[in-house]
Amino acid sequence: MLVNLMPPVDVEPILREPEIVVSPTSQVGRFVVHPRYRQWLYRCGITSAKDAIDLPGEIVSGHPSRHVMQVTLKAGASVRTVFLKKEHAVGWRVRWRNWRDGFGWVSRAEREAMTLQRLEEHGLPTPHCIAYGEDTQGRAFLLIDELVGHRELRDVAADANLSWEERRTLIGQFANTLADIHHAGFTTPDLASKHVFIRAGLPMILDWQCSVPMMPNETVPRVEALAHLNATLADWLVTPRERLRFLQRYLKRMQEKSPEVKLELKPLATMIRTIAQYLRGKSSIREQCQPRSTQQRLVWLADEQVCAIPVIAKQWPTPAVCEPYYTNDVIDGERLSIRLGDDRPATLLRFRTADPLGRGFAFLRGKSWRSRASKLARMLFALEKAGVDVPQLYAFGQRLTSLTQADSFLVHNLPTATVTLGQWLGNLTQLKPRRRLLSQLGANLRSMHDTGCTVQTPDSFRIVHDQKRTRLVVDPTLTGQLVGIMDESSRVQNIIIVLRDLTTMLPKADCLRILKGYEPAKTAPIRKSFSLILQQVTAAR
Repeated sequence: MLVNLMPPVDVEPILREPEIVVSPTSQVGRFVVHPRYRQWLYRCGITSAKDAIDLPGEIVSGHPSRHVMQVTLKAGASVRTVFLKKEHAVGWRVRWRNWRDGFGWVSRAEREAMTLQRLEEHGLPTPHCIAYGEDTQGRAFLLIDELVGHRELRDVAADANLSWEERRTLIGQFANTLADIHHAGFTTPDLASKHVFIRAGLPMILDWQCSVPMMPNETVPRVEALAHLNATLADWLVTPRERLRFLQRYLKRMQEKSPEVKLELKPLATMIRTIAQYLRGKSSIREQCQPRSTQQRLVWLADEQVCAIPVIAKQWPTPAVCEPYYTNDVIDGERLSIRLGDDRPATLLRFRTADPLGRGFAFLRGKSWRSRASKLARMLFALEKAGVDVPQLYAFGQRLTSLTQADSFLVHNLPTATVTLGQWLGNLTQLKPRRRLLSQLGANLRSMHDTGCTVQTPDSFRIVHDQKRTRLVVDPTLTGQLVGIMDESSRVQNIIIVLRDLTTMLPKADCLRILKGYEPAKTAPIRKSFSLILQQVTAAR
C-alpha cells in the first residue's frame, strides 16, 4: 500500500502551466520542474539534476542500467516520500528508440515525463511528475510523487472483504478507464497487474516509459495490452467470469468512444487467452502470478561500487569502498569467512574479471556491462522471489579498475563450513528425513528451472543446520547460471547432469522420488521423460 502527503488526483485539479526549466546549460545538465512542486522542491535543497540523482534512498525495483528508488524529502517540518527513477547511463539505442517513436533524442526518464504530461492534458488519471532531467555525466532521472491511499491491484483482488458488488464496480471502472486511455491515443505495453493501483475504486496505471502514440483504429496494441494484463493476474485472484465481464465492459466503452475499431467478444477472448498462455512461459510473468513475498530492497552507498540491503547499509564502514571487499591482490572467485559490523558471520566472494569483448559488446548494444558478482546477486534475488531457499544477499558491488579489468564482490550469509547434499546423504540412514530432502531437491530444481536458472553440479545444494531443523539450501554462486526460458529438453538435460553426480549413493527409487518432487502431477509434460532420465542416470553408474 502506498502512502503520500500530497492531495489525491481526483481532489486537486491539475492546472497546466508552462514548465520551468532550471539550469538548461550544458555545464550543469538539464533540470525541469513542474510548477506545482517548484517552491517545495527548492526548499528541499534540490536545484539541479545532480542534486536529484544523488538523493539517498532504498531501491525498490530495478534493471542492470536503471532502478526505482524510494526517497524521503524534507522541507522544514514537511516530510514527503517520493519515487526516483534513475538511469545510470543513457545508451544510444535508448535515445534512438525514443527518437524513432517521436519523442526526440531523449532518455527514458524524459520520455516518460512527456507522456505523463500528455495524460494530464487529456484529463486521465496519472502519477504526478515532480521533475526530470539529465546531468553532465549522462545520467537521467524522473521524480514522481507517491500515490495517496492507493493499493496495488493484486492486493485489492485478493481482499476477501470485498463484496461481489464492489468487485463488479471495480471491474467496470477499470475497464472504462483503460478504454478511455486507448481512445485518447496512448498504448499500454507495460500494462501489468503490479503497475495498476486502486483508490476508492478508481484505477491508476504506472510505468509509461514505453507508451507510443496510437492510431484510433489500431487493434493490435489493445489486444497485446489486454493479454499482458490477463497473464499477470493469477487464476486464484480473478475468476474466468470476472475476466470476461472486464472484457465486455471494455468493448462496450470502446464502441462508444471509438466505433471505428472493430472487435468482437468471442474472437478477442480467444486471442487474449492464446497470447496470455504464451506470456506465462516467461519467468518475469510467472513471478507476478506468485503469492506476494517480502520486498527486496537495496541501498546504494557508492553508486555501483557498493550496494547493500538496508540493515547492512546502516552498519557499513566509511568510506564504503574499503577492505576486505576491494583489495589489490584479488584471487578471482575466492571465498572468505568474514564478520560484518554487528559481528554477524558472512561469506565474501571476490572476483577479478577481464572482459574487454563483453564490455565492448555491451557498449554497442547501449546497455550496462554486468560483473560476475552483479549477475550472481540478480540470481539470488530471482530465486528468493521464486520461493527457493537461498543464502540471503547482504551486499554486492563492482568497479572498473582499467579499460579491460573490473573488480567485484558479493556477501551472503551461507557459512563456508556447510556440507554438500551428497556428503549428507552418504551419512544419512534415517528414512523420513532422507525422503523429505530428496523431494525438496526436486521441488527446488523445478523452481530454479521456472526462473530460468540452472546449476552444473549437485554441490550447489548445501545442508544447513539451524535451531529448528535441517534445511536444504541452494547456493547458485558456485555453478549457477541464468539462461532465460527453459524448454522441456533443457530441463531434462539439467536434471540428468545433477543426478549423475549423485548416482553412487542414490538408488533408482531415490532418483524417482526426486523426479516426483520436480513434477508431482501425473499428467505433467516432464513425466513423459522420467524413463529417459532414469535410464541415462543409471547408465552412469
